[in-house]
Amino acid sequence: MKWFLAFYINDLPEGAGFRLYGPGHLSFLLIIALGAAAVCLAYKRAKPENQPRFCRVVAGSCFALELGKQILMLVTLPAYPITQLPLHLCGLGIFVQTADAFIPRLNKTTREILFSLSMPGAAAALIFPDWPEYPILNFYSSQSFVIHGLLLCYPLMLLAGRQLRPDWRNLWRPAFFLSLVSIPMHFVNKRLGTNFLFISESSPASPLELLETRIGSRGYLFGYAALILLVWLVMYAPFIVRDLRNKIFQRGNRYS
Repeated sequence: MKWFLAFYINDLPEGAGFRLYGPGHLSFLLIIALGAAAVCLAYKRAKPENQPRFCRVVAGSCFALELGKQILMLVTLPAYPITQLPLHLCGLGIFVQTADAFIPRLNKTTREILFSLSMPGAAAALIFPDWPEYPILNFYSSQSFVIHGLLLCYPLMLLAGRQLRPDWRNLWRPAFFLSLVSIPMHFVNKRLGTNFLFISESSPASPLELLETRIGSRGYLFGYAALILLVWLVMYAPFIVRDLRNKIFQRGNRYS
């Protein structure tokens, strides 16, 4: 707890961080998995009129945690670390999630983005965190685990409550969103020397690092795009199979 409010890496002693897949990391993953299961079950059992309030509580908590971190850094640090701007995919997911909970007319777009981008992004961040230099009980470290857990939990509870029906025909929406934010982010990264969305280089100790090592920096973005398409194929395959099965079943009933 001595280093709970340490945000600068230089303020931490050598070896203060947590070990990937060590007891602390695995404990957080287990807690998040159990918490997500409990939230999904509670959401599924909630009355339909109470489910929108449930969404607002989860999304609002995620937004409040990020806002609290930003305020705390502004107040306590002599210089704000520009890399902590919420411009990574998960940071943008906080805003999409908040819009989904508080502006229902956007649900068709926001929910497809949350399922296809925020959920796999949050899962990857939890499995391959890019903050192991911080102690496991450091505020930044703990808050990062919780926020990514909430980003993972939100679309899962919508799936459990059948308010989210992934449709591959709507994939143009997250694809357009990703293109819309990636282009200006490329210039932001060049201007500020940042790596938002991990489009300048890979994230350490992640599949993106292996990808960049194998195909080189020149082909990295093409490999990154191919990886996203592969993830989408795996995620949407069960729903495509379900739709095909339903169509075959309906045709069978029609001609029987």
